[in-house]
Parts: sequence; structure tokens; C-alpha cells
Amino acid sequence: MGDLLLLLFWAPWLSPHELIQLLFIASLTALLTYAIIFLTTSKKVRTLQLPFVPFLNLGLIVAHFL
Repeated sequence: MGDLLLLLFWAPWLSPHELIQLLFIASLTALLTYAIIFLTTSKKVRTLQLPFVPFLNLGLIVAHFL
């Protein structure tokens, strides 16, 4: 629920276009990170859980400031 609360906190300061970009960038970077970890580890980790907040922060920086 922390991810949702963070997005709800940021939403008033972002346009709908920036919010969509933020979610797309955060999701894409999380998927790429998971794929890299999954492919590079010798033991296949099926239950790998990544925190999503760092990816949301990266998405915010890219969508809002660039």
C-alpha cells in the first residue's frame, strides 16, 4: 500500500501525461531489473520480490524533470 500512497501524494503535482510516463518508466525499469537478476543468477529465483518505490522515484525524476 505504500506505493499507492506515494502515487496519491504525487498525483496533484503531476499532469495526467506525466503520471502515465512515471508509471510506464517505473514498470519498465522494474521489469528490466528483474529480468537481469533472473538471467544472471545461477540459481533461478522464482519468488524474487523487488521494492517498487525506488523505481517510482526514478520514474518521477525522468517524467517530471526531463
